[in-house]
Amino acid sequence: MPLREAPVERKRAYYQDLGPGALYAVGKDSNSNKGHKDPADWVPPNNLFRCTYVRNWIAVKKRWGLSMDGREVNAVAVVLRSCPP
Repeated sequence: MPLREAPVERKRAYYQDLGPGALYAVGKDSNSNKGHKDPADWVPPNNLFRCTYVRNWIAVKKRWGLSMDGREVNAVAVVLRSCPP
């Protein structure tokens, strides 16, 4: 189920998630550039962190039972192909 269709209580819990990989301290510019974008539209500018970011993105999606659209799946796959095992 897309988060936009979830009950208010589930959305609130998701927005307050402090579990592994859910939040990162970043600079103002990175935060502004990312906004609400998924990996199809934004990945960290630091190439060394992209693999960690995408793996955590997937983990959070799994933890919350959230789906990814086709563009998101393709973008995640592209990043993961460049990651060490």
